[in-house]
Order: sequence, then C-alpha cells, then structure tokens
Amino acid sequence: MFLIWALGPFLVAFGRHVHVLLPATLVRFMPIVSNARIPGRAIVVVYLAAAVLAACGFAALRERGRATLAWLLFAAVVLDYAPRTAQVFHVERPSIYDVLRTHPAPGGVCELPLGLRDGFGERGRFDSRVLFYQTIHRRPIAGGFVARLPPRIVAAYDADRILGPLLRLSEGQPLASERTLEPSEGSDALIAHGFRFVVIDRELAPRDLLTFTDRALKLREIARDGNRVLYEVAPGVNGG
Repeated sequence: MFLIWALGPFLVAFGRHVHVLLPATLVRFMPIVSNARIPGRAIVVVYLAAAVLAACGFAALRERGRATLAWLLFAAVVLDYAPRTAQVFHVERPSIYDVLRTHPAPGGVCELPLGLRDGFGERGRFDSRVLFYQTIHRRPIAGGFVARLPPRIVAAYDADRILGPLLRLSEGQPLASERTLEPSEGSDALIAHGFRFVVIDRELAPRDLLTFTDRALKLREIARDGNRVLYEVAPGVNGG
C-alpha cells in the first residue's frame, strides 16, 4: 500500500510519464489526508518493511546453514548504498549582491518580480534564487517562501498601496487595473516598510511591472550584472 502511494498520482517509468493514474490521485480529495502533499515520503515505510523482511531472510539463511550466501547478500546491499559524489546545481552569483552587502546604507531589499510562495500555492512570481542571494547580502527581503503562509500575510501584501501592485503586476496582471502612484508616494511607501533597495530582473519582470516601477518609484542605479540591476530607493518630498 505504501509503495503504491509513494509512486505518486501517476506512473513514471524511466523518467517518462506513461499516463497511468494511480490511487494517490484520490488522496487530494480526502479530508486531512489531502494535506500529505508529498507522496514520495511514504517510501520511508517501504524501506522499513524491506529492512524487516531482509533481516528475517538473513536470519533464515543462517539457520539453514547458508551463512555465506547471507553475508554475500548483505555485502551487496552495503555496496548498493555506498556513497558517491552527489550531483550539485551551480547557482550564479551576480556581483550586485556583493555590492549590496558592503553598501553602508541600512534597509531591506525588494526583489522584482515579487513573489510569495508556500506549500499550497504562489502569488506574484517567486524566483527561488533570491533566497540564496539573501545569504550573500544578508538583508531582509520582500516576499519569499515558507511552508505554511498565513492568509493574513498575503492579504496584507495585496492590500498595501505599493507592495500590492508590485505583487499583482509580477504575476502578469495588467497595469490598467492599478492606481497610478506618484514617484514620491511610491518611494516613501516602500521606505516606510524598511526597503531601501530594489533589484529588478529585467528578463523575468513583465513589461507592465517595469512600466509601473519607472512611474511609481524614484530609483537610483547602483550596479548591474547581466539582467539584474540594483537600485537605491530615493526618498520623495515627504521623505526628505
């Protein structure tokens, strides 16, 4: 039962989707159980059952005087689990984050496109690389990921006069549906939240998001590396 569950909602053979639905498809419609969104974790129970059966087989072989075979099978299992060099993924390190780390001005960073993600879904457009980049610049960031994000946090972002438009435009909603902000108003609102820097990925950012930032924020370019540009938010008239 756990093995079938661990295979997931559909069958994949040798890396190919064979379009065969499995019982785990029904789990999403079952209350409480539907919260177990990673069926692959059920393989732990399969490993435990296999270990118990292997131990019983090992003991039975020794009782029958076939200890040599038992130890050969044991050695095969150890060899199968012998560690090898793990494949790793190389993440680029844009130089702007080193610049940001050494910048004397305090303040958080608003990465654009802006995104919020948890185990149930995503708002905006979340680029998971920004979590790695945060380990470089070591500043608070807007958006991000957490396994369980309270709905009130998403609602607070959505209702905010500057973060709301940035979030919605990041996910591709049209600029025409957003209220126009003066540059001083948008900049002061962002600074009021503690964000003094903006990083824009000009390849990922939708065109309407770029247009909005040009109109609603007073930004001074500090550095750029490839598609990513680092800006400092200039305070508006009310910010001095």
